[in-house]
Amino acid sequence: PAPGVVTARRLVTAFALAFALAHAPFLAGSLEDIDSVNFALGLRDFNVAEHRPHPPGYPVYMALGKTAAAVTGLVNSGSPSSVEARALAWLSLLSGMAAFPLLYLVAANLAGRREAAPALDVTALAAAVMTAACPLFWYLAARPMSDLPGLAVALAAQACLVLAWARQAPGPGGDRRLAPAAMSASGRMIVA
Repeated sequence: PAPGVVTARRLVTAFALAFALAHAPFLAGSLEDIDSVNFALGLRDFNVAEHRPHPPGYPVYMALGKTAAAVTGLVNSGSPSSVEARALAWLSLLSGMAAFPLLYLVAANLAGRREAAPALDVTALAAAVMTAACPLFWYLAARPMSDLPGLAVALAAQACLVLAWARQAPGPGGDRRLAPAAMSASGRMIVA
């Protein structure tokens, strides 16, 4: 597309960046409840039996949190709990940013829009904006918790499935037979 043309990708990216800019100054700098304390303890010493963090242990979230804490520790010289809280809050914010285009993609494909279509689906954009503006979504994007990272992963799985479904759409004239390339593309999304 031309530099001045507003495409769906550019508009969704702009909304995700605006979301991040609105949250970045307000990220949690401290641990605020027992769950966030358990997550921080899990970053220090992962041991589900001792509730570090609480069951089921969130191993993927803890691995991402340890990486985020290592990076945050390089730029933040606060106390360990401050570094851990900030790292987990950044992880929530990045997950909120990732959730926004995933919400748009799921909504656009459920409405019958193909994933490669550059045209803006206003209904899908409105659904993504309203979800991101929901007070709970807004609040969770700044907290050191696993809620938004979990939502982003779930949305990624839904996006893969809805893309597989969109790639199996009938061809011209209602022909439901898929070409080998379309079957392979759909299959890759189902496996992902």
